[in-house]
Amino acid sequence: MIGPGLYEQLLTEALRSELDLLDGRFNTSSRSLHTAEAADRIALHLSRRIQRTLASVGDSDRVQVGIEVARDLIARLAKIVEAELAEAPVEPGTVLHAVLQRRPDGTTQPIAEPLIPLLDTTLSATRCLPGSSRCRTVWICSGHTPRCVPNWPNC
Repeated sequence: MIGPGLYEQLLTEALRSELDLLDGRFNTSSRSLHTAEAADRIALHLSRRIQRTLASVGDSDRVQVGIEVARDLIARLAKIVEAELAEAPVEPGTVLHAVLQRRPDGTTQPIAEPLIPLLDTTLSATRCLPGSSRCRTVWICSGHTPRCVPNWPNC
């Protein structure tokens, strides 16, 4: 049951039903979805819904069902708005792990792997100008949306 607090959540049919059950015990406040935030808010809502749904699928079928869902969603998007069908994941589900350089002798130049997978990593650091109180937080990598800062840590 939803309780008092601040929310920045897309109103869904399920959430509206939950709010209706409050029986006037609380006042609610909502606003229209702004055009500038629509893509992010809707994508976040869908990603969470897809994640919960796929987590409920058995281990043996999760990859196949997940790829099928992704391909169907992208195909549907292409019918509604201009979308790139080439962005649909390949079957069977495959993850690009690395692109490695070749050495002059033809062998591959390995890259050391981080202890925490990149998808699960968000690194931040606060950088201050020398002799100044002016500081800023920089995001190095974020799991779902890579935002790498060039020349870190000397930014």
